Amino acid sequence: MTFSFDSLAALADIVGAIAVVLSLVYVGYQIKQNTKAIRSQVHESLVGHVFESEGSLLGNADLAQIIVKSNSNPDSLTPEEQLRAEKYFTFMFVNWEAAFLHHKQGFIEDEMWRRWDLSLHPDKESKGHIDFWQRHRHWYDSSFVHHVDQVFRDLGIATTSSDDLRGTETE
Repeated sequence: MTFSFDSLAALADIVGAIAVVLSLVYVGYQIKQNTKAIRSQVHESLVGHVFESEGSLLGNADLAQIIVKSNSNPDSLTPEEQLRAEKYFTFMFVNWEAAFLHHKQGFIEDEMWRRWDLSLHPDKESKGHIDFWQRHRHWYDSSFVHHVDQVFRDLGIATTSSDDLRGTETE
C-alpha cells in the first residue's frame, strides 16, 4: 500500500488537530485544578488570619476586656485602649474586606462567601465596631464600603453616606 504525499500531509493534519484538542483539554483540566488550589489557599489564608485575630482575644484577657469595653462604651476607653481597640478592629475589617474582594474576584464561591460574611458581621450592640467603621470606613475599597454600609443599614444602624466620605455613588 502506497501513500501519496498529499494523503500523508492530510493524515499529519488530522493527527496534529487531535493533538491540539487533547492539549487544550489537558490545559483546561490543569486550569480547573489550579483554580481549586487557589480557592483552597485563599480559604486557608483567611481562616489563619481570623484565627490569629480571634486568638489574640483568647490569649490576651486585657485585649478582650478592651474590646468588650469598646463595644459597650467606646468613649470610655483610655488613649492606649483606643489604640489597641483600633488595631484589633482594623485587623477584623481587613479580614472581612479580603474575603469580600476574594469573592468578588471569584476565588471564594458564593456559599462560602455567605458564611464568611455572616461570621464577620458585627452585631447591633457592638458600638466599638460601629464607631470604628464610622471613623475609618474611608480606608477601604468603595465596593466593600457599600457592602458594609448595607449590612449596617440591615441591622438598623445608620452610617455616613458613601458620597460624603468617598465621592462615589451608592446604589
